[in-house]
Amino acid sequence: MKNRGFTLLEVMVTLTIFVILVMLAVPSFSSLMRDSRMTTNANDIVTSLNYVRSEAVARNVSVAMLKQGAVNNTWDGGWQIFTDFDNDGVLDVVDGDTLLKVHEAMPIGFTLRTTGSATRVTYSATGSSNVAVTFRLCGENADINYSKSIIVSFLGRVRVAEGTLICP
Repeated sequence: MKNRGFTLLEVMVTLTIFVILVMLAVPSFSSLMRDSRMTTNANDIVTSLNYVRSEAVARNVSVAMLKQGAVNNTWDGGWQIFTDFDNDGVLDVVDGDTLLKVHEAMPIGFTLRTTGSATRVTYSATGSSNVAVTFRLCGENADINYSKSIIVSFLGRVRVAEGTLICP
């Protein structure tokens, strides 16, 4: 009579090999997920800054990105984007300012700080920025090796660099 199926030894060897392969793959997958979250958050900031610049040029008026929260260089609480007709960095509906977007707070475990005490970035109708600033995006454990710098020049150009000097 012919046997159909697998012996217990064959099943145990196959399961052992499978478990070893999974154990090797999990750390790589965690690192991939962590890097993906960092890139997504950096892209959110760059997208917001580029949106501010393009709206300023398209509307031919100053448009501001103002942090939410009381601490000067802390942007963890999110930000508002609005037209700023009087260029005072305050959303004044009476003066004709219009709220364009609100960005929610950074995900838990991420911090976003700026150099100096920048509380807003305002783009003029020409696309230039009122301030040259670097945003420091840091991930879990405030590890400088797991961070990105989002750099805004006076000309309004936004670029991303790997790592920061300090976290948060």
